[in-house]
Amino acid sequence: GAVQAFPYGPGVKLPNAATMIADGFRNPMYMRCNQAKGLCFADEMSGDNWDGVGGREKIALLTPGSHWGFPCCVTKGKAAPGATDDMCNDVSVESVAIELHDSPFGLDFEPGAWPADTKGAIFIAKHGVVGSWVDSDVVYVPTSADGMPAGGEQPFTSGFGKGAGTVNGRATDVAFAPDGRLFVVDDTSGMIWWIAPEDLAIPGAM
Repeated sequence: GAVQAFPYGPGVKLPNAATMIADGFRNPMYMRCNQAKGLCFADEMSGDNWDGVGGREKIALLTPGSHWGFPCCVTKGKAAPGATDDMCNDVSVESVAIELHDSPFGLDFEPGAWPADTKGAIFIAKHGVVGSWVDSDVVYVPTSADGMPAGGEQPFTSGFGKGAGTVNGRATDVAFAPDGRLFVVDDTSGMIWWIAPEDLAIPGAM
């Protein structure tokens, strides 16, 4: 898997040659850019059989020339089964590590309307463990002033997937409206939920 960029703008004619931004992914499911900070991130779904070697899902900062090592490398300096650690010395390091099989899908950036602990945070929809629905929830990662993650994931809202055999929803994507309202897509129930601080007015309310 890889992320490429194509020129776009007035006077640009397609098709056009792509520029490789980052490669060595298994499955960069979702990508989103924080335009205000000039940062782009992708969710990386790592090797499903990496439980015993420190495997993890990743939130990856997309920088030109970065390489993510799949299928040989779990992370920088750490080989996957069948490879050696010295093959992974030039592999990029994830900005956020998420438990293997929790399946981070959509992500977006809080635009500055929320309380201090979540202001500017990266919100992530976790689709949960395939076949069991466990750990489908929405989490957030605090950020520093430059927009980079500043710590690990924090719980935000849950109750989408509640265990094997219970089909009551899976968080699939998140998106913030400009006013700060957060929308959560649930691809099992077919619902779209919105969440906001209590002091953010309901649209159309007096």
